[in-house]
Amino acid sequence: MYQLLEYYGKWHGFKSGFSRKPAWAKFLVGIVALPGLICVLLSILAFLVSLIVLFLPVTLVYRLVNKVTGSKSAAERPSGFGETDFVAEQQGGGFTPADERVDYEKEAEVVAPVTPVVVTPDPDARPRRQIEVKIVE
Repeated sequence: MYQLLEYYGKWHGFKSGFSRKPAWAKFLVGIVALPGLICVLLSILAFLVSLIVLFLPVTLVYRLVNKVTGSKSAAERPSGFGETDFVAEQQGGGFTPADERVDYEKEAEVVAPVTPVVVTPDPDARPRRQIEVKIVE
């Protein structure tokens, strides 16, 4: 904890000292810091490119496996399908196609419309009392 306070003090001292410098000195420090900032941005860009390079073969193999097995990808499905193609049956533990399922959320909207709740303050309610607390060490 002491080191954290020490570092905070050093940062605060640097910040207050730097703010008192003239504009040309701040500009000169900014020019010298520019290569470091560019290196940080380039490293972030390199990380993002490496992620894309890693995921590209995965997506290609996934599409190939889908074509070989005959399953449809999300782009090839007709609209109206949810995130899953199958829903578990309640009896027998099998699966039924998603187009035969019942959309319970839509039925719930029809059966139970949302009614607004209005809360009014109670005029007979007593105001809260303030309690003073003294801490004795």
